[in-house]
Amino acid sequence: MVIVVGVLVGGVMAASPRRIWWATQSWKFSNPEANEPSDAAYGMTRAGGVFVILLALFVGASVIHSDFQRKNRREAKEQRQAAEAAFVVPAPEKRGQLPVIGYFVEEFPAGLAVTVYYVAPGDAVHDYIRRMSDRFSYPCYTSADVVKADGDRMAVRPELTWAPEQLGDLKQNDQCHTGIGRNIHKVSLNGAAASTTVVTDSAIVDRNGSEILPAAPGNVVPKLSEGLRTDP
Repeated sequence: MVIVVGVLVGGVMAASPRRIWWATQSWKFSNPEANEPSDAAYGMTRAGGVFVILLALFVGASVIHSDFQRKNRREAKEQRQAAEAAFVVPAPEKRGQLPVIGYFVEEFPAGLAVTVYYVAPGDAVHDYIRRMSDRFSYPCYTSADVVKADGDRMAVRPELTWAPEQLGDLKQNDQCHTGIGRNIHKVSLNGAAASTTVVTDSAIVDRNGSEILPAAPGNVVPKLSEGLRTDP
């Protein structure tokens, strides 16, 4: 509508400025011929008409563009809502064991605290953070099973799990694999003694992620001289 009106008005101004003056202004004068505007004035009216046409086209195009944007946003929102409604939460997927760095023993009056450190992807959080959160979704997480083995040995098995809970989680899929990132997670070994040997089936790596021993049953986890700074 803006384009149609603007083009019509501007077109009349540009094409017939003299006719416009005679139709709208001449009645004010007893001698219209003597008071008729100059050619320069008519030229300004023509220029004004061209400007009105251009302005109408610009405003009209802006309105049309805004309408298309609103329509596209509305359709995108509807499609997203439909996809979210159709999303079915899959079963958790185990994505493999995580490499172990080592363990550290710290003495307290109440006894020993033995902590095993392992490497996790950058987007992964520890399972306890996922369980505590009721606001955010953490589809990529780690956990570590600890079991008593034969003799005085304790076995640790850190694993990576992929468990998306909503459609938006799927964008993290490619970043939830073993061998990606250098975050450090930990697990405590309850009931471990000073003589306990810690073993794992995972690969043994240094704190930079470089492999020392490949994954194999009964790999002995090295004892560290100090504890490591861990990520959530």
